[in-house]
Order: sequence, then C-alpha cells, then structure tokens
Amino acid sequence: MTRIFIAEDHHIIRVALKTALERTGEMLVIGEAANGQEAIDGILRTDPDLAIIDIGLPGQNGIDITRLIKKERPQCRVMIFTGHGDDVNIFACLAAGADGYLLKDSCVNQILAAAKTVASGAAWLDSRFAARILKTSVSSYSQNNSESAALPKRDRAGLSGREKQVLSLIVEGLGNQEIASQLVLSIETVKSHVRHVMEKLKVTSRTEAAVKAVRSGLVVPPEEVA
Repeated sequence: MTRIFIAEDHHIIRVALKTALERTGEMLVIGEAANGQEAIDGILRTDPDLAIIDIGLPGQNGIDITRLIKKERPQCRVMIFTGHGDDVNIFACLAAGADGYLLKDSCVNQILAAAKTVASGAAWLDSRFAARILKTSVSSYSQNNSESAALPKRDRAGLSGREKQVLSLIVEGLGNQEIASQLVLSIETVKSHVRHVMEKLKVTSRTEAAVKAVRSGLVVPPEEVA
C-alpha cells in the first residue's frame, strides 16, 4: 500500500484527489495540508512514500517545500500537482528535486498513472510539455559548450540496442509499464534495462537520463523526428 500525503489549499481538489487515489485500493492518503507549514510539518511527521504538492500553497511555496523534504526525507517521492505549466516553474521544481510534474487539468487516469509511476521510483513529466522542456535543455546546453566534455559521447555511451530503445521511450515520457507493453517485455526486464541505462549515463533520475540522451545525440526529441 502506497502511503500518500496531499498538500493542496483547495479543499474540493484535496477531497477529489484523495477519493480517486484511494479507490484504486493500492494507495492510502495518510495526511493532508492546506498551507506550506502544515505540509512541511505533516510530511516530516508521517514520512509518506509519496507527497503530492501544489506549487502555490499559502505561506511557503511547493518549490521550497520540495527542496526541504528532499533534504530531510530523501526517500520520500515528490510529485508536483499544479496549474502552472511554464518553463520557469517546471525547471525550478525539477531542480528542487521533484520526481514528477503534473497539471491539474489532467484526467483521472493520468493522475493515477503519474502517482503510481512516481511512487514506484520512476519520474513523470506531463507529456504536453516534456518535449519542450527537453528542447529547452538542449538549447541551454548548446550555449555552454564547456560542459561537453562531461557528457557521454555518441560512440562511448556503451548502450546496447535494447537499452537505446528503452532510452528513446524514456525521452518520450513513457513509464515502465508502457515501455514493457510497447517492447513486449516483462516489467522486471524493463526495470533492469532502465537501471543499466542510468548507470551507463551516470545519472540518478529518468528525467536527467532523458535530458542527457538528447544533449549527447543518443536520442532525437520526439518533436524533431521527421
């Protein structure tokens, strides 16, 4: 059972989110907060598996809360659930350590899929702006060639053909179950490939792996494929 804490200042959204999550029978909401300080106190006290946090909380924003939680409870997975889809907020949350970023207008199935994916240890980036964020990262990197020596080279990454397939699907924003279905593999096999990819690219998250893959030329962003 995945233990979840919800930090959201709108009561109706909290209720709806809690109801949807608990109806799966796989997730249990163990705490709620309507402002930043309540969120910090509650998450530190209950030590949930997953914290779902809104950016615009009264008192202390979700970015600062994420940074603090990741420092004090690094094992706690954090998913940002917000109405803000601009690059500034997205990058700020990812830099703070968020493991997932989802917009509030997502359908229930997307919300549940995102929660399960992030709770399982993978990353989730809303598909509506995933490619845009990757392309922005590539653009920023292009303006700073001094970093190039630290990136894995196209011919030195050491990825197998299957690992490159998995990496391409990670860049597209697919979770482990979706990758398993598309490549007709078991979920455990996919997890093993993802682990090997991250080890070879020397990264610690799927989002970082996706950005590094595009930067180094290992994978072409979906929007750039002819």
